[in-house]
Amino acid sequence: MSTVATALITGGTSGIGRAAANKLAQLGIHVLVVGRNVERGEKTVAEIRAAGGKADFISSDLRDASSARAVARRAIELGNGHVDILINNAGIFPFGPTHEMTEEVFESVYAVNVKVPYFLVAELAPLMAKRGKGAIVNVSTMVADYGASGMSLYGSSKAAINLLTKAWAAEYGPSGVRVNAVSPGPTRTEGTDAMGEALDQLAAQAPAGRPAAADEIAEAIVFLATDRSSFIHGGKACRRRRAHRHLKIASGPSVRPKRGYGNTEFGFQILRLFFIRRHGIHQGMGGYPTAGRNRGRPEAETAWSPSALLNSLTAA
Repeated sequence: MSTVATALITGGTSGIGRAAANKLAQLGIHVLVVGRNVERGEKTVAEIRAAGGKADFISSDLRDASSARAVARRAIELGNGHVDILINNAGIFPFGPTHEMTEEVFESVYAVNVKVPYFLVAELAPLMAKRGKGAIVNVSTMVADYGASGMSLYGSSKAAINLLTKAWAAEYGPSGVRVNAVSPGPTRTEGTDAMGEALDQLAAQAPAGRPAAADEIAEAIVFLATDRSSFIHGGKACRRRRAHRHLKIASGPSVRPKRGYGNTEFGFQILRLFFIRRHGIHQGMGGYPTAGRNRGRPEAETAWSPSALLNSLTAA
């Protein structure tokens, strides 16, 4: 069996997916790009090979469980029996008010954005778990985290992916399979070019004041797909409006720092992990922290306060 790592990237012939494929190939990883357009797929593969990388194209119009399973099987063949990295990047994003969305559009969005990633993971994650190692990166969107007019269908489908990221991390993490997500803000790709100035106006609300380039988002994907992030499970690298890019550990209730305690949520998530380890607090139903007979009760959430965490560190 080949020792060269293999990465399967859906939507890998353009935009963020192609940028991620190029970067992974530069690391010596065998990339398998999936797409509908054969000409674009062959061009992507040819460019990677010309640069000294190893790549293959899988032509598929990913629309349902059967097509996802077929792609997974073909990827295993091309990967000499294994797929080490799965990047669920393919997606469609129709915008418009709820009352204008047809059932056909609804089914199409949820098929591509939710069903296909679901059954790719169902096929590949158990094999990764059997080998004791693997990485899955789901590409989401910032609009999955807040309500936005005209984005009910797209946003809700990606909100499902955010939840699945956490569920799969819990399910396959103990077997060595890391599952994380990237949640980009406005990004300039072939798919968003049609938005024109609207994309720039949306991006202007963020600190960078401009849309991201596909390569910039791909950097986060590569980080989560490789051993650079070997300790991260169930995380989400995201870009929020009027906020900095950060990595949010997506397990349990968020700890938001108060004045005087710093300004990064990630820092307090690390403190929270320390607090759990030190005091043996677990999580109960609903994501509430629990301890002893308080297990599962909201009252126990006071244990997560920044002052309690800092006091714990002081007493260490």
